[in-house]
Amino acid sequence: MATLAKVYDGTLELLGVLSLGKAISTNDLARMVRAYDQVFDELKDSGLDSWASSGPIPDKFVTHVEALMAYNSADTYSVSNARYQRIASKEVKARREIRRLSIADHESLDEPVDY
Repeated sequence: MATLAKVYDGTLELLGVLSLGKAISTNDLARMVRAYDQVFDELKDSGLDSWASSGPIPDKFVTHVEALMAYNSADTYSVSNARYQRIASKEVKARREIRRLSIADHESLDEPVDY
């Protein structure tokens, strides 16, 4: 499970704003809180939230949430076109993977049942 702080750092690294080992600024923190809330609300509206909004995020979702947050924040940080293209491609994959990972595992239903 990843903390929100880790997700904020990962998102800012994707955006090219935060270097490894650097501290997040107060302004960037506020932007990341808004970006996370927006992504979480989108996931919740789609029924794809499987964790509490203020709690840790399951590891299997972390990179995907970071990609969605980076995509939603790209205009705020005026990223280069090349970086934007990389982020946009990750955003498409992230939406698909979050949906796939959120679907309940129905393998146990494949077993024959005697009636």
